[in-house]
Amino acid sequence: MADYRHTVGKVELVSLTDGHGNGSPTAMFPASTFEIWKEEYPDLLDEQGLIHPRYGCVAGLSSGKLVIVDTGDGPPTGMLMDELPHKGVSTRLRQ
Repeated sequence: MADYRHTVGKVELVSLTDGHGNGSPTAMFPASTFEIWKEEYPDLLDEQGLIHPRYGCVAGLSSGKLVIVDTGDGPPTGMLMDELPHKGVSTRLRQ
């Protein structure tokens, strides 16, 4: 089984990516400071001090039903619809 697929009980969970972003960590997390990022999360910063978050969600498959759990935020140009078939998730409903 691929590392992006896991089964919990009768539900198969598939990790999906909607894209990646980039920007200032303090713009994305305004309550933080750049000093905190440099001290606590230096491995997340690139040479320009930017972060590149992965925007992801989870597909749950059970009994022929598909549920996608997504926080709603994402990159300007998402790739979720292309990611579904790439990860073997069919959006066709079974009857």
